[in-house]
Amino acid sequence: MAEAPIPLSQTALLLCDLQNDFVHPDGAYGRAGQGAAAIAALPGRLKPLADALRAKGGWIASTHFPLFTGKGGEPLIDAHLRKLRPFLKKGDFVMGGWGHQVVEELAPSDLPVEKVGYDAFYATRLEWLLR
Repeated sequence: MAEAPIPLSQTALLLCDLQNDFVHPDGAYGRAGQGAAAIAALPGRLKPLADALRAKGGWIASTHFPLFTGKGGEPLIDAHLRKLRPFLKKGDFVMGGWGHQVVEELAPSDLPVEKVGYDAFYATRLEWLLR
């Protein structure tokens, strides 16, 4: 028994962590020399798909990793993350800041979702939004 196809108006392209501080050369990872050509190429490769989906009424969902800040704007970074990413500094991954936003080629996101760890589904609203 074949099911009817899901309408594009009920379809989302999920952009995981394609935010400036991860991908853009001027972002936190790029400044630290932690970029990768294959990852940097993703926005350009995904742009035609995102544009086509938008044109057909589809959705763009995105996950965003934030660094929460304490008094004075210093990032609150878990010890294990600080050890793995010692280059993270004040201003990186700040919610609402440039580094936290989806890369310009793929913006805007219709359904941005904050995540505090590696998993975009754990302790986030992503599953609820996609349903």
